[in-house]
Amino acid sequence: FTFSGWTGELDTKGKYTMPKQDTEVVIVNTELLCSQFGNFKDLIDVDLILRDECHGSKNGNQITKVVSKIRTRNKFGFTGTLPKEIIDVWKILGTFGPVIYEKNSKELRDEEYLTNVLIRILKLKHKHVARGYKKELLTIQESSERHSVIRKLVTKMNNNVLIMVNRLDHGNNLLDALQIEGKETFFVHGEMPVSERAEIIAKMEAQTNIVCIAMSSIFSTGINIKNLHYIIFAAGGKSFIRIIQSIGRGLRLHNSKERLVIFDLYDNFIFSTNHVEERKQFYDEEQIPWKEVEISL
Repeated sequence: FTFSGWTGELDTKGKYTMPKQDTEVVIVNTELLCSQFGNFKDLIDVDLILRDECHGSKNGNQITKVVSKIRTRNKFGFTGTLPKEIIDVWKILGTFGPVIYEKNSKELRDEEYLTNVLIRILKLKHKHVARGYKKELLTIQESSERHSVIRKLVTKMNNNVLIMVNRLDHGNNLLDALQIEGKETFFVHGEMPVSERAEIIAKMEAQTNIVCIAMSSIFSTGINIKNLHYIIFAAGGKSFIRIIQSIGRGLRLHNSKERLVIFDLYDNFIFSTNHVEERKQFYDEEQIPWKEVEISL
């Protein structure tokens, strides 16, 4: 069969580049699809839709509306993580139909399609406890003692490391703190061109001792790095999809990797403690072994 892809480049009229010729299969990013058909005019007639990461088809969002309007009954969705919210599950099932095949992460690990994974939960015990959600966030983003713990962890790691953060300031602060001799450190965020992100991913696949700090909104899905041995959850949170999808970034098999090791950091604060309890439930549901260690700052 013939195939083509829509690129992210804009033409002279400010529209995304379309395939130069008709093909039987078209591969397109959901953002580009929404941009082209967001007004539901001139929707294409197709025989089959395959939607990867279909957990993103939530109630009311643009891609769900576009997919629902495309004229075909042959729609298949693929995901590693159905959402917890029942209304979002209903929307996915209503858009694509019932679940017809399921294989969980534990089965894939046992059958050696994915690498084994181990989680170390690190409780960071601050001398002064932050009160209130905003103060907790600021402490997590700005604490030099907290940054020092992450720096010590990264210094001991001899392979590639992915550090997940949720906020731009946090990533920039860690970028300054993790300039370590013998390691290259990058921060991937929304303002970075796609071509630069691709270069960093390619470098991680080909080299070792790369430290990649990344916004979880960008790196939690759709990124495939086989040569990844360590992930650090530096910002916590309780989003099931974000956490499980982030773990998936490092589960690809690689000839130098026996297992993926994840360090999940949380603090002796109210919200941080509540969130880690929910993450522990996620790990138990996915049958991922974890142990907890306390570190005094």
